[in-house]
Amino acid sequence: MAKREKVILVIMSLAVVYGIYALFLSTPSKTTFDGAGEELKGLIRLITDVSVSLNKENLTEANTYTIARAEAEWVKDPFVEMEVTVISEKNGDLKAIDASLYKSMFNYSGFLEMGERRIAIVNGMEYQTGDEVEKGGYVVREINPTRVVIEIRGKQEKITVPLVEETLL
Repeated sequence: MAKREKVILVIMSLAVVYGIYALFLSTPSKTTFDGAGEELKGLIRLITDVSVSLNKENLTEANTYTIARAEAEWVKDPFVEMEVTVISEKNGDLKAIDASLYKSMFNYSGFLEMGERRIAIVNGMEYQTGDEVEKGGYVVREINPTRVVIEIRGKQEKITVPLVEETLL
């Protein structure tokens, strides 16, 4: 054996001996934090004191109004401008519906056309004409580059969802 191989074997055997000693022969050292219970009790006391002082504090009328408005549900989201139209095929009337009803349900974000095949990307999933939308009860009826028409199954009503293009800054 060469000198290099002997050195490697000696180092390897020392590592194995140390591993056996560390796993089986030595007792594990337990680390304890002195005063950890006191720190936890102090933290709980601080949280309790802060919450009691906030409850006792007299809020101004403006603060009360702000908190009430923050907790209330938005009727119309001012940051989303989307127009959704429902078409009733029974009498041909156009009924405009509040966009907030369907804005959380459908997001038409992409359009692909390969020959005669059109694909709409709705809620991150790819759909063709006639496919059932993932949420169930809705079927893709028409795909255009600027909008997709989704029919509510069994109600003869259609929802027109415009293409929402996201721009990267």
